[in-house]
Parts: sequence; structure tokens; C-alpha cells
Amino acid sequence: LDAAGPDRNLLVEQYERGWDVLGSPPPDEYAIAVQNLLPEVTSLSYYWVEIKNAPYRTLGDHHGAGLVYDLPECFTVVSHDQLRRWGVEFEQAFDAALANLRKKSLPAKFRRHSCGLYVSDYGDAHDPARLLLAEVFDDLDLEGDPVVIAPNRGTLLITGSDNPAGLQAMGELATQLID
Repeated sequence: LDAAGPDRNLLVEQYERGWDVLGSPPPDEYAIAVQNLLPEVTSLSYYWVEIKNAPYRTLGDHHGAGLVYDLPECFTVVSHDQLRRWGVEFEQAFDAALANLRKKSLPAKFRRHSCGLYVSDYGDAHDPARLLLAEVFDDLDLEGDPVVIAPNRGTLLITGSDNPAGLQAMGELATQLID
């Protein structure tokens, strides 16, 4: 951990809490678990290689949207087996997860970076999933259609398709932030 003093202590505490809950299964009751379900958008290779037992929707050629059970320090991917135990279909759980994300996402939290480029400011590691909520972009002053990049779990970059300077700034910032 690259921190000193109180910052280091806080990081160690958060790290330890994350390990305490890592791998903890979601509650047995869907009625309890549903309030903490969120969608997750990530690379399709994640579903193909890392998490083979997780349901997902394909988004374009390279991404998928699945489900996670969200905890304060981490999240757990929801598997086909977990959905069976809850007695719910993927689409029902996914709709509930989208509703939960919508509650966390509106009003939208973006700060203007430069040249018509906006950067998400949610601070919760679910920013790529906000691609599923077109309404979070409604109040942004974009030139053209939205162009969005999610360089990591905690960042969405948005600019307009008719904004060359914004697109250039987006590419430069995404290169710096990519995980």
C-alpha cells in the first residue's frame, strides 16, 4: 500500500473489510438480496473465461451486462445457480438491478473536464453499468450523439460525436485512466 499515516490506516482497514466479505454469498432470500442487486458491464471475455456460470446480456461485440450483489467494500457476481436458489429468472433480477442503479444514478453526477468532455463523479465502481441508463446523459451539453468510454470501473468519459476537441481529450484521458 502506497500511503502514509492516517491514509495508510484507512486503506488497510478497507482492504481488511473487503477480505472479510469477499466470497460471502448473497442472502438466501431474493426479497432481501434484491435491494443490493446491480448490473455490471464488463468485457465478454470476463464471462467466457473468469465467470463461466454467470448469466449476462451481450452488449455489442465485446461487452456483457450481468448481475452483482453489491456490498460496501466489494461485490459478488450472481450466478445461474444463485438465481435458481432464489427462484427468479435473469431478466426479472436484471430489471430490479437496473431500477436500483437508476436510484443511485439520478440525478446524474458528471463534472465538465474540458472541451465538452464530461467525467463521471459517482465514486462507487459501477460507472460502466451506467451505459445502460441513457437518461444519465440527458442533461449533458453534448455536440452530437453521446460517445462514451469506460476506461475503468470508476470512470465514464462522455463527449459528443460532433466535438473533435472533446474526442481528442477523451482519448488522451482514457489512455491515462485505463485499467
